[in-house]
Amino acid sequence: IEVEQERWRIEAFGRIREVVFGAQDGLLSTVALVTAVATAVSGNTIVLVAGLAGGLAGMVSMATGAFLGSRAEQDVQKAEIAKEAQELAENPAEELAELVLIYQREGLTHSEAVAMADHIASDKDLWLRTLVEKELGISPDMTTNPLKDALTMGCAYVLGAMIPIIPYFFLSGTVAIVTAVIVALCGLFALGIGKGRIVKKSPILQGLEILTFGAAAAGIGFLIGEGLPRLITM
Repeated sequence: IEVEQERWRIEAFGRIREVVFGAQDGLLSTVALVTAVATAVSGNTIVLVAGLAGGLAGMVSMATGAFLGSRAEQDVQKAEIAKEAQELAENPAEELAELVLIYQREGLTHSEAVAMADHIASDKDLWLRTLVEKELGISPDMTTNPLKDALTMGCAYVLGAMIPIIPYFFLSGTVAIVTAVIVALCGLFALGIGKGRIVKKSPILQGLEILTFGAAAAGIGFLIGEGLPRLITM
């Protein structure tokens, strides 16, 4: 039971990581987009259409990327496990020697390593599993789930993207722009804190780092929205 709980915890950790990074990307890209559009045009309809279209397009892109990346990783893991199984079937003596060497590197004496390897080799499934874990560094039970990865990343992205869009449903003009930027920066700071805890770095520093990127993105969006229409009309 304890082993199953640990596997569930590690899998959940991976999902939290995808949520944080997906929402972070959604916030950063969308705050730049809506700030640029809101600065360039009057009226919220265009801002909302642009923001929602960008958020949905980003969601599809991120979900597709997560799915394909996760499936590629899964395919590589399966191919490596199949290759190891073939090597075990064709050269059991060589694989047994490799297992003995692995246990010796872990600190066992030669006789202890041989005894441990012989015990493992008495069960073919356990033998393959041990080789896969110790030689390849792959856990057969920890293969990725492309569909879950895609759903997690896509949902996190679009939820993050909605944060700087929501103010434009209720406010307009400069008030809407300032409110959207402030809300987005607060969301980014919170995500940075979460990211810091996940990667075991200072949460405050990580929050300030991503806050800086968010401010830069909003600033770039403002400059584009303010300057581009003037260049076009020159």
